[in-house]
Amino acid sequence: MFALSGTIGHNLRPYAVFLILLLSIIVFVPSQLYSQTGHNQVKLIWTASGDDGFLGQASYYDIRYSTEPVGNDTTLWWQSAMEAENLPKPSLAGRKDFCIIENLSIDQHYYFAVRVADEAYNWSNIVNIAEIPKISCADVNGDLAFDYIDLTYLLSFLYGDGPPPAYPGSGDVDNSGNINVADAMYIINYRFNFGPPPDCGD
Repeated sequence: MFALSGTIGHNLRPYAVFLILLLSIIVFVPSQLYSQTGHNQVKLIWTASGDDGFLGQASYYDIRYSTEPVGNDTTLWWQSAMEAENLPKPSLAGRKDFCIIENLSIDQHYYFAVRVADEAYNWSNIVNIAEIPKISCADVNGDLAFDYIDLTYLLSFLYGDGPPPAYPGSGDVDNSGNINVADAMYIINYRFNFGPPPDCGD
């Protein structure tokens, strides 16, 4: 990946992009979308490319992930990254594809990248598809944020018939090893009385 700067870069950017598309056997432009599916899973969603630029249908996906950023040496990163399993067959160009990657840890920051190939195994370049930040123990409802909704979610779980915390370990904001009313009081104290922040055992 490269960047063009200044006025020249701004003016040449459309031509540079067109040239890259023209010279590539395969062009993969995934939508950088993802959504958590709960617990230790993530659902990756992207837009399929074709086997000839934006036309046709590719044949193979290869998605890999790591707790290390992709960085400049994409080949080294790719070789050391974990390989995702049970990947779908590519759809027709322009349609959405997805996969679910399991057995992730909520206390890790993950980076995902993808390659796609045609029937002759001509592989595309490595493309970043998503970055999943480390999940906070205070993210009780699994929306990747810590706010008042998490307090409501936790109280509903403790005193109503609400669902359990979205991830293993989330909800235990005082790092006691248990999820109880003390965690709700911890959140209230932090939010309203300038108490200490959630203790996720980092």
